[in-house]
Amino acid sequence: MNLGETTTKLLPEQGEPIQLPSAFFLRLLESQTVVIPQADAKVQENQGVAERMAAASRADLRIANERFRLVSAYLEQDREQVRQAPVTERTIRCWVQAYRSAQARWGRGYIGLLPHTSSRGNREPKAPEDSRILLETFITEHYETPRETPAWEVYLTY
Repeated sequence: MNLGETTTKLLPEQGEPIQLPSAFFLRLLESQTVVIPQADAKVQENQGVAERMAAASRADLRIANERFRLVSAYLEQDREQVRQAPVTERTIRCWVQAYRSAQARWGRGYIGLLPHTSSRGNREPKAPEDSRILLETFITEHYETPRETPAWEVYLTY
């Protein structure tokens, strides 16, 4: 984004700008740790990965980071860290499976470690459609009026 004499500001694809010392940034360029994309080259990221990352909250990312730490320890066979984990080894094995599945599907295992809290629960309406329509009608025609009939009276009429 901006190469200054003392600091360099980078603009990642997602997140806030990052500021680095220019000397450090130039060393990263020389070692090809950081690559500047060509103007005409389009960096194509899997749409599913981008959507999942954009939908993840900070809490989701914290959970995924903790899971990634434990999955890495499991894959590196760091038995002590796995033993001290606040979850069972079976849970860690499930996370490893999710990590490997996401790695095979999207090329990014981290996506598999994001929690699916937003998709939990039954989101289907419990009451029949006719009852919900009738209730909505009574609320709009009898309760939400200038007179504002007490809710108990509207309920009895309903």
